[in-house]
Amino acid sequence: MPEAPAMIVAGRYRLVHRIAAGGMGEIFLAVQDGPQGFQKLVALKRILPGVATDRNTVQHFLDEAQLTSRLSHRNIAQVFDFGQDREGYFAAMEYVQGPTMASLLDRLAERHQRLAPALALDIAAQVADALAYAWEVRGPDGAPSRVVHRDISPQNIMVSVSGDVKLIDFGVAKSAQQLHATIGSSIKGKLAYMSPEQGSGDPIDTRSDLFCLGVVLCEMLTGVHPFARNDLLQIMQAARSEPPKLPSAIDASLAFIDSALLKMLAKDPRERFQDGHEAHEALQALRPKAPASPLRLGALVSECFGQELDALVSKDRR
Repeated sequence: MPEAPAMIVAGRYRLVHRIAAGGMGEIFLAVQDGPQGFQKLVALKRILPGVATDRNTVQHFLDEAQLTSRLSHRNIAQVFDFGQDREGYFAAMEYVQGPTMASLLDRLAERHQRLAPALALDIAAQVADALAYAWEVRGPDGAPSRVVHRDISPQNIMVSVSGDVKLIDFGVAKSAQQLHATIGSSIKGKLAYMSPEQGSGDPIDTRSDLFCLGVVLCEMLTGVHPFARNDLLQIMQAARSEPPKLPSAIDASLAFIDSALLKMLAKDPRERFQDGHEAHEALQALRPKAPASPLRLGALVSECFGQELDALVSKDRR
């Protein structure tokens, strides 16, 4: 991936290296420089120059920054700063020194390994807690924001060398008020991880996110999507009408998790856990039944990605 040009953003963020890019935005590892040698690593997100004047793209970026700035939870990557310079809008976010869950699962698969069940349950429980918080956090008017992430997937869960679990990318998230205003609009999120109601374009709430988390948990436990089919359309159809392939079908020792996953993956939202708190408690209750992990999460991340992450961070000292 090409390195970022030497550049100072808003007089205080020194870009070090581009670490991700998508259709609308790019993210840089950056150093926030301050008085008396103060330095802080941040992830700086900005709109790609080619779409920086597109009204819808800019509004999408502004909505994400405004929504995420209100969320303060240990399992949600924080937004520290938001501003505008001559290149356009930017957001300075918490830098998570680690990979996405998708990258970690890929790396483990390359080694013919799977994530330890204890770690998978811990990670899913922490994401459920973050979803509970996002659903209940109060907005400026004092009312619950009722935020629905709408894109829970392995690509949007990060794990760090410190053992932290962070939910990222609220770019398609909506509050209850925004959801009400956009019913009937285009479907947002990754098709393979959508709940039946989201894939059908029906109204959704936090229970939709919990369905998606159930899909992710299955993949963390077995490396297999519970509705795996030949293409995305078939996956979406299976999620709506067919039973999931549970972990015990692949590994009988995981049967103790099946009942919780059946509840998370229920077709009818009324049959699922009704909020993140319920899911968190259920997953935590299963934790003592799981064999102890040979490595803590942070140690596993370091073993799999330590050299790459150290090389990336060392660039800020050059």
